[in-house]
Amino acid sequence: MTNLTADKPRRYFGERRVTSQPMAATDTHYNGAAVQEDGSGYVTNLTGAGTTFLGFAIERGDNAAGGNDDVRIQVAEEGVVEIPVAIAAGAALTHIHDPVYATDSDVFTIVATSAQQIGVIVEVPKASVGDTSALVKVFFQGIGRRSI
Repeated sequence: MTNLTADKPRRYFGERRVTSQPMAATDTHYNGAAVQEDGSGYVTNLTGAGTTFLGFAIERGDNAAGGNDDVRIQVAEEGVVEIPVAIAAGAALTHIHDPVYATDSDVFTIVATSAQQIGVIVEVPKASVGDTSALVKVFFQGIGRRSI
């Protein structure tokens, strides 16, 4: 696991939907972290397999000394984000529309093993073609926005 330990602001493109969410007790989330719902309705770092991806934290939330819902955090629930995605054979234009999965708050891949789907690739910039950790644009939807 390589959950974020510092802020890592993401680049967003176009309109995004943002909501305020309650944080789980004793958690800290960094700007740019992929986050999920913990089963009780609170935001926690994404931990791999599951279906509770909420979106990306767009600010740091520090609830390290607090209880459930003592702190709220702004989460981008839907939009297009530029993130590095592991693609073993190297990124290609043929990866557009491929699902993107997360294994923790800062690791993204096209492999579904021990991961949860967060979105689909919508653009592979020319500079990323052939890169095995390609910076690509991903359309993402948190569980509260999914139309499926």
